[in-house]
Amino acid sequence: MARVLDIDKVAIPAKSRGRPSSRERILEAASELAHEVGAGNISLDAVAERAGISKGGLLYNFPTKLQLLRALVDRHVERMEAMMLDALQGRESDANALIHAAMDASCIVEPDTHRPKPTGILAAIAEDPQLIDPIRDYHRRLIRRLREASPQPERAFVAFLVLEGLHAQNLFEIDALTQEEQDRVLVFLRKFLDEDPSDLAPAKT
Repeated sequence: MARVLDIDKVAIPAKSRGRPSSRERILEAASELAHEVGAGNISLDAVAERAGISKGGLLYNFPTKLQLLRALVDRHVERMEAMMLDALQGRESDANALIHAAMDASCIVEPDTHRPKPTGILAAIAEDPQLIDPIRDYHRRLIRRLREASPQPERAFVAFLVLEGLHAQNLFEIDALTQEEQDRVLVFLRKFLDEDPSDLAPAKT
């Protein structure tokens, strides 16, 4: 019998309706600028101009640049968790539901580009290394859940590490593997996860 999946305390960002809020426009502008010129080189004035709001409006939402960068990282983590929850729908009876959902979420890309949209997250973390803490906490929660819910946690860990390798390739724009090769890796991982567990059981001596 498949173990029940415990997706606990996951923050679900509210879905925006109509025009994006000033806060969301600020974060989107900051993300674009951080990717273009580096988080250390963006200014609040430039963010306000890109977002189409006044400097006072920006400072009302984010009084300091550090608070703005921290909000960028938090939004990144919230989006990852929301994509995971979406990918989990309909998989409640699947013992490997969580790692499959992680794979599904990793395949979400921008239309016509087949590549995740740059977020400026790496640039923000370079500005203040402590900003990696929310991402580190997210990964630790995911690993804990994989450890508790997966019938063979080691397989889920292997899949997690492969996904992180693919993310790093895209994040640093290494492009060592073509998109077709990355897709084939994901197909292989799914087969690897769903094989009969007895196939990889240690031989009895």
